[in-house]
Amino acid sequence: SRSSDMDVSQNLNAVSMAKLLQYGGRATPNLTDSVTNPFAGLLPSTNINGTTTTRQQLLLPYPQFTGITEANIPTGRSWYNSLQIRFDKRLTHGLNFMVSYTHAKWLDALSYLNAQDPIAQTPERTLDATDTPNRIVVSGNWALPVFTHTHGVLGVFLHGWQANGIFVRQNGLPLAAPAGYYSAGIDPSLPNPSDQQYFNTCTLLTSGATDNCKNLKTGGTLPVAFIQQSPNTLRILSGRFPTIRPPRVPNADVSLFKAVTVRENMRVQFRVEAFNATNSPQFGVPGTGLTSTSSGVVTLTQTNDPRNIQLSLRVMF
Repeated sequence: SRSSDMDVSQNLNAVSMAKLLQYGGRATPNLTDSVTNPFAGLLPSTNINGTTTTRQQLLLPYPQFTGITEANIPTGRSWYNSLQIRFDKRLTHGLNFMVSYTHAKWLDALSYLNAQDPIAQTPERTLDATDTPNRIVVSGNWALPVFTHTHGVLGVFLHGWQANGIFVRQNGLPLAAPAGYYSAGIDPSLPNPSDQQYFNTCTLLTSGATDNCKNLKTGGTLPVAFIQQSPNTLRILSGRFPTIRPPRVPNADVSLFKAVTVRENMRVQFRVEAFNATNSPQFGVPGTGLTSTSSGVVTLTQTNDPRNIQLSLRVMF
């Protein structure tokens, strides 16, 4: 599947790439210098109406505005490739089921990495937030072959029950990458991640010190995986990590039901349904604030619904 001319947005009021390159490593002290404001008194109710402003504000393409965003730019694209396999077991002896498997990759180009990126170029190409390489779904219905020879009042209650359900298992979704860091050139994923350290969070700071480099499993030190960007430098790290995918717990929804014919024009159906029947908790994603104490730590707060059971009685006439 291919989609083109999708809407994206872009900030039009940012210091140009040429100016950033011109200031280089000295961009921070120079761009933040306080200078005389030529718009003093001309822009009431704004934060650029004072007698001074920053040099960066005056270097903007439209210095009389703090921000200008163009929306609905038709330069976005999306690519979806998949292999889909399905096995159907048709109804025999009261049983039918279906097994479907999808192997896929979903890429988007729907946002720019930097405000300085030209609108005419294709936005950054990255994994879609819902990309999952492998997904298997099993569903089916079974007329339970129990108490089939029971008659009378007891038979009304015991035989004729049916069960159905759906089971879903898939890979986790790609973790969003933090802004303000470069890659050190190594894969930040860990072979045996834990809730307390789901990926390599070792970061080299602009001060020259390192942070969050302790290996919680071995007590040693992890290699540097990220380098903190200096202010006013361009981002080059992709928007999502293809190799860091917090796990998705399998989900099973099941139901048990029975219909009874009261008389020719009236039927009663009783149903018992359980959603997330295994009561499997789905936790949050690991923190990506690389200089925070929660960096790489999975939030142990359940994000999916716990097991829900509902009973229903339906009268059809």
